[in-house]
Amino acid sequence: MRPTLLVLVCLSPCALLACEDLPDARAEDLVRQYNRALATAFRTADPSPLKGVASEREVAKVTHLIDVKRETNMTLDSTLVDFGMQGVDRTGKKVQVRSTERWRYVNRRIGSGEPVSATTDERYMMRYDLLRDGEKWKVDETAFLSKPGNDSKPKETP
Repeated sequence: MRPTLLVLVCLSPCALLACEDLPDARAEDLVRQYNRALATAFRTADPSPLKGVASEREVAKVTHLIDVKRETNMTLDSTLVDFGMQGVDRTGKKVQVRSTERWRYVNRRIGSGEPVSATTDERYMMRYDLLRDGEKWKVDETAFLSKPGNDSKPKETP
């Protein structure tokens, strides 16, 4: 076998794997990693945990939200209480994950950690848009598919 052909035969499985769509289980894992990083970023008022799992655009959006909290001398302590996968869709180069989630939130004073709000539980449906960033998949955008509250009824679209 010629060396060039041998190299192509050996590389073909790698090339096929690199082009393969993101498996559902890996997409779910990425969203869970993003949610853990998001909770840490809000709790510590530091968006850097998101840099490995979110696009620059998503990190910038969260940074703005963290800055708004910081201006009021607060952080958001959040815990993902329940996470349910609702589906994974693929269109072009984008993978979309839909989920139902329940989060527990409390605002805390920076420095002392003292609660400055009541603890609230919120349920909603979410959409996560995942895109490949070089060799790595990342969360590029998030959207609420239902209004936060005690129910998860989808928002009406105009």
